[in-house]
Amino acid sequence: MTTGPALTTSTFTGTPQADATHAGRYTMSNSNSPQNPLAASINGGNGVFDLVIYQASGVQLFWLEADTNGVFAGTLAKQGSLTGLP
Repeated sequence: MTTGPALTTSTFTGTPQADATHAGRYTMSNSNSPQNPLAASINGGNGVFDLVIYQASGVQLFWLEADTNGVFAGTLAKQGSLTGLP
């Protein structure tokens, strides 16, 4: 099994914009007015991503990258504090 370095610090900022024409669809994009791409900082590396977000249910969203970077993949999960864990 191959393992990589653990993420130690990361922040994600941005506010999804609701699509007035398509219920349950949101965008985070440089082409929106005002611009609102997802800004990410992971272990000191910074980037922005244009996303389309679809609400599948009350507890599930699908996040799809909609730019040419091609690096946004996988799942997102909110994680609680790890303070106190060995």
